Amino acid sequence: MVSYMKETFSGVKVAFFWHMHQPDYRDREGVMKMPWVFLHAIKDYYDMPWRMHTYKGVKATYNLTASLIEQLLLYDDPLKYDYFLALWSQPPAHLREEEKAFVVKLAQSTQYETMVKPFPRYQELYPKSDLSDAEMVDLEILFMLAWCGHYLRDHNAHVQRLIRQERHYSQDDKALLLEILTTFVQGILPFYRKLLHEGGISLTTTPYFHPILPLLMDMTNGQKANPHTVLPQGAFSLHEDAKAQIGRSIALFERCFGTKPTGFWPAEGAVDESTLALYHEQGVAWIVTDEALLHRSLHNEDPTLKHHPYDFNGVKIVFRDRKLSDRIGFDYRYWEAHEASATFLHEIRHSVEGESDPTVLIVMDGENAWEYFPNGGEDFLRALYTQLSHTPWCSTVTIDEVLETSVARPLAQLASGTWINGAFDTWVGHPQKNRAWEVLFQTHKAVLEFEGELSPQVREKIQHHRLASECSDWFWWYGEDHSSDFLAEFDALFRGHLIEIYRLMGQKAPSYLEEPITA
Repeated sequence: MVSYMKETFSGVKVAFFWHMHQPDYRDREGVMKMPWVFLHAIKDYYDMPWRMHTYKGVKATYNLTASLIEQLLLYDDPLKYDYFLALWSQPPAHLREEEKAFVVKLAQSTQYETMVKPFPRYQELYPKSDLSDAEMVDLEILFMLAWCGHYLRDHNAHVQRLIRQERHYSQDDKALLLEILTTFVQGILPFYRKLLHEGGISLTTTPYFHPILPLLMDMTNGQKANPHTVLPQGAFSLHEDAKAQIGRSIALFERCFGTKPTGFWPAEGAVDESTLALYHEQGVAWIVTDEALLHRSLHNEDPTLKHHPYDFNGVKIVFRDRKLSDRIGFDYRYWEAHEASATFLHEIRHSVEGESDPTVLIVMDGENAWEYFPNGGEDFLRALYTQLSHTPWCSTVTIDEVLETSVARPLAQLASGTWINGAFDTWVGHPQKNRAWEVLFQTHKAVLEFEGELSPQVREKIQHHRLASECSDWFWWYGEDHSSDFLAEFDALFRGHLIEIYRLMGQKAPSYLEEPITA
């Protein structure tokens, strides 16, 4: 067990920053081709602030990306806008073989140890490829129940009944479950708005389609962060797109929550000095990024410097504690919950020993990590929030509160980079990633040459697909550094945006856009 230090610490602030994001899965008809907005909505997007809100004095900042917000708003008509749910809701006998295979593929993509094994019937059906219609219905229901979060499991009698039933489900069970879950999803954004206006949380957002803004502004940022990075051919500055990504996100946030965001999480923590100027121009007061960028900006590795806010040309910056954030994100899933929580608090105390007025910033996904934790992370988070609410030497704060009570230190320069090793190599440099950038720039160049002949309505539709094609997620999945059973689907979504741009211009898309980049 952890042995705590005897010294008494006071005034240690812990700021949790939970990043909620999904890329835009919509095709040219506006239909979401992947279900992860819905699945994380019934598991994480409500549960995370609800769970925190049950502990007196525990606060956090939540980052909701614009592409996530837009897709959550579509669940007033789920069968129209969610391709997976439109298939899932039908009797299996009504599906074509490829449609049935897609549903099974998704059901078999769930984390086995933490989400499948707790359901014996799901475990039984999980490896099967040839399913009867009755087995298919059981698999579909159990897949959805496995994704239901603890709020639904604890508070909804129908969800509880279906879990107890275990097997022999019907189409009527599916219809009722779909109604329950879509109604639940429709309440998520109003719940955030309620908490925001009550003062229990801070809310922030990200440039609209989650782009790597420094690469849009200047592709040579890739080599400034890592001189060995190979850059794509034909790049040019997409300065106006970068401005639009910020401005559109601010406008959507204000429509949804009744106020402008004070802060931003740049997608993947990607910053450089030119993008900070864009944030400042559009009234963004502060941003969050990774400590690696602070160390590079200050040309040192002093770990105590990251626990304080900074000011760069009028924009405040708070820096992520990488070690402590990654301990939750990647390590504690293997630990007993109370031991992990106690160790985490011990490591916070150790990391700030001797500092004056420190703030420890924990930044991580608010969704993906919990799939790998036993019981969906519920045991760990409850242990963590319980211990935090009874720990006298520290308090949890929102980042807005940090900046209201702490003096920001001046920062003379800001290095360019992201939260991953301070570089951009996760999104540029590999031949597949570079090929994606090259066809993007070729398409954007075609638009610039032709847009004077287009109506304002068509230009607006084209800009939507331009900005959507700049999403960081497409480039994340290209190359060899990440793997997924859905690489072909991500590739098709990316190229589909570019193909649609040519269609809107009345032109035939180049043949190379029909060829998979992942091949």
